[in-house]
Amino acid sequence: FRTQTPRRAQKGHDYKSDTDISLEEAYHGTNRRINVNGKVLQIHIKPGVKEEQVLRMREKGGQGINGGPRGDIYITLHIPEHQYYKRKGNDLYCDIPVELYTAILGGKQAIRTLKGNIRIDIPKETENEKILRLKGMGMPVFGKTGEYGDLYATVKIVLPKNLSGKELEI
Repeated sequence: FRTQTPRRAQKGHDYKSDTDISLEEAYHGTNRRINVNGKVLQIHIKPGVKEEQVLRMREKGGQGINGGPRGDIYITLHIPEHQYYKRKGNDLYCDIPVELYTAILGGKQAIRTLKGNIRIDIPKETENEKILRLKGMGMPVFGKTGEYGDLYATVKIVLPKNLSGKELEI
């Protein structure tokens, strides 16, 4: 007599996929439709994701064997370089143009953030390349509601052009 050994349940195959999202989408969160192994899936991407972060969709992969669970899908996120911001962890870095007179006398300066445009105070006698820290204006911390990195804005003084005779005299 031969005895049959029961076949063991095995997990199905895992699948991998890649998708690109913008820095704005990484900031606010987004939804994406992806095609993995012929299957179209809707995924939700939470705010604060990072470059090459891998999201796991449990049991959405290959069919299990002998009653085993389905495999998983692993989605690697890619965030192309942004034209205005550089990201380091949850902090953002940017340059802000400030007119010479505003840098010397102080005043308000408009600055673009991912939360929207704001006006910040430029202290009088601000030097070129001075870095201003805007607390809580960086990227959201992934998985933590209400926590944000900082935005570091480097002052780039813009020299006036086409000065009048009076301005040259001063």
